[in-house]
Amino acid sequence: MQQMLFKKNSQSTNISMRSAVTGQVTGDDKNVRESDNENYALVSLNVEEGMKEFMGPRADNQVAKAEMYNSIARKGYVSYKDLTNNVDDKTTLNTLDVYLIGCGIKSDLITKDVYLRKTLSDRKNK
Repeated sequence: MQQMLFKKNSQSTNISMRSAVTGQVTGDDKNVRESDNENYALVSLNVEEGMKEFMGPRADNQVAKAEMYNSIARKGYVSYKDLTNNVDDKTTLNTLDVYLIGCGIKSDLITKDVYLRKTLSDRKNK
């Protein structure tokens, strides 16, 4: 009980320290991350809009996060439908896709082929 009270009972106030690879919160405030149990609860309660927010701008989508904070600062509120939802901005999803393709596992998380999104966008720009 003492460990629970003194070590695991805390409140996060800062989400600025993030992993460069995954975009997830690290350091002393990493308890702000959602665990599997919270995600299971959101799925079982059919809270789709909440999941979009928790796994989008409040997770690893830095572009949508900046838009969300900007809208809150200017207007005092934000609507999820007004935020950019681009798969290129989702750090964790793109990292997982690169790892899977690097292991030789075909992934359709980002693209339908075995090309990385960056490779396809480089080809399109030429």
